Amino acid sequence: MQELSLRVELNHLLEAEELYWKQRSRVTWLREGDRNTSFFHISTSNWRRRNSIQWLQSSTGSWTTDKEEIVATVREFYEHLYKSSHPTLPHIEDDKQSQDQSPAIC
Repeated sequence: MQELSLRVELNHLLEAEELYWKQRSRVTWLREGDRNTSFFHISTSNWRRRNSIQWLQSSTGSWTTDKEEIVATVREFYEHLYKSSHPTLPHIEDDKQSQDQSPAIC
């Protein structure tokens, strides 16, 4: 029972520490972020590096780091994803009604 309470307390302290560092980084960003400082440039560079695709696995299973190949792989993926071999949905029956059959449609 004591071990459980210690684990709960440890989790609480870890969450509090995480919140502290998150709030502290927010204060630093608000104070230094929009000014033309080295902090701003380093933060922006790090953000861009974290939010870019460094390598990607193609549908054939090969890995690439070449930017042009990454673009081609992404384009191929989405073209394949959104191409439809069946323009209509075959599992949905075509249930057409005339205006006489369904006056509520008009």
